[in-house]
Amino acid sequence: MTRFGHQVHGKLTVFLLTIVLFITLSSASTDSSVSSLSKEELCALDVQSSRRVLDILQVTPEPAPSHNESEPGVSPRILCFAVSYSAQHQTRVRAVAETWGQRCDKLLFFSNLSDIIVVGADTPSERRYEVVHLDIIADHAHLWLRTRAALKYLHTHYRHDYDWFYKCDDDTYAIIENMKKYLKRPEILQRVNREPMQMGHRFNMPDNAFNSYIRNKMLNALWRSRWDRMVYNSGGAGYVINRLYLDKIVDSLQDWTCLPDEASATMPEDAGVSFCMMWNDVYPWDTRDHRG
Repeated sequence: MTRFGHQVHGKLTVFLLTIVLFITLSSASTDSSVSSLSKEELCALDVQSSRRVLDILQVTPEPAPSHNESEPGVSPRILCFAVSYSAQHQTRVRAVAETWGQRCDKLLFFSNLSDIIVVGADTPSERRYEVVHLDIIADHAHLWLRTRAALKYLHTHYRHDYDWFYKCDDDTYAIIENMKKYLKRPEILQRVNREPMQMGHRFNMPDNAFNSYIRNKMLNALWRSRWDRMVYNSGGAGYVINRLYLDKIVDSLQDWTCLPDEASATMPEDAGVSFCMMWNDVYPWDTRDHRG
């Protein structure tokens, strides 16, 4: 190495050592001053201008799903709905509207009182979700009758606007992106416009429970002459139905096999839907695979 090279190397070494010493002293000074701060002061402290990075970032809320049927990329279009009651409007209902419900192509609630749930009020991203009034006793014992009314409403007002209708509870959390991906599976796309379909997490109803709900002896005996077990998709986790399923069940709701009378009001809504559709030879799909 030349003399010039030795001089440059020596000066560079001294310069680097000076920087290291300066950083060490600054860090020690900062650590000493920071340690004496309260939690509130510490949280407010902009250590070494670190907040400048945050000032540069711009977070843009993802836009609501489009309802334009001609726009590509929106299929399958899903309308999500839940049956609730007025005491839950500002708790459970609002929680759904403020979180996962926004990923539905439309979100609708049914309750004993009409209402509008406003999310992000007075901001560019403000959204409003309708709560439709149902003139039926608002308790769990009448959930089957309330669900029947909700299905009729959906068929009248939204049958042609959406591909799928997802029924859930007001305390459900669903990942709609995953649901849409699942509904694009080839075996589903091949059948969605050809047959009624309902998909969810399938349960079996115990025999003693079945007898407690289907008290009409003639109907009970008729059912047992055709089937030996009652299966249905859970309404708590939610189930999704296509247009043809919505058509078929609404057309069947007044049949005596669809439990239209007040005496059948206590039938769980998820089991009631399945019971009704079994007479049409339509059975619930189980979406679980070999991994559960």
